[in-house]
Amino acid sequence: MHGPLDAAAGFPGTHILNGEWLYLQCSHYDSLHPEQQRLLADIGVTAEVAHMARPRRASMQAGFEAALEHARAYAAEHGHLAISGKSVRYQGYPLGAWLTSQRSRARRAPSATKRSLALDAIDPWWNPPWPLAWQRAYADVRRLVESGQQLDTSAGFPGIDAELARWLSQQQVTAQSLHPDQRCLLAEIGMVERSKKTPVAGGDDQDAPPPRSGGPPLHARGGPPLQRVV
Repeated sequence: MHGPLDAAAGFPGTHILNGEWLYLQCSHYDSLHPEQQRLLADIGVTAEVAHMARPRRASMQAGFEAALEHARAYAAEHGHLAISGKSVRYQGYPLGAWLTSQRSRARRAPSATKRSLALDAIDPWWNPPWPLAWQRAYADVRRLVESGQQLDTSAGFPGIDAELARWLSQQQVTAQSLHPDQRCLLAEIGMVERSKKTPVAGGDDQDAPPPRSGGPPLHARGGPPLQRVV
């Protein structure tokens, strides 16, 4: 930790356990032994500072909520949260680095967490078990389809950017080797036929990647696919 301790902000920049310990000392400051108070003063925690201290967890939650607002705004503008790269910033906020950290947390967790569920509510595929580049391309195509663009497979997808058209052609060729949920997503935009058999990710399909942490699977979603021109 470099610089003075910021008790009023919940001791940001310190390890979470250290921040919680510091707040505990501040909350019981008046009952501490004078020598303990002197030792705290040596690291910048005086009586005045102690009385201004705020809990670390409240500060962390406020930080998460602020990041979530940036994520929500980005998804509304771009249609996805499949950002890769720690250098990506949005509205001045390091959203790429933050999402990378959240994915790492989610993959280490044994089950869905409050944080991962909050992100699921914004974009169910913010943390897919397949490459983020695939999810970004899919989101771009889906936005085009929802705006009225037709997917004319027989003519090579006219009216669509060349790079996305190549991506679509590749999906036609590799559809059967994709994760079951990827095939379901493609079915929703009319790129593949909706499977009559409901696959189970991580079950009978031994070649499929493991399911992601959090978010509902798409295997059995109903509803007609978006129109495709053949």
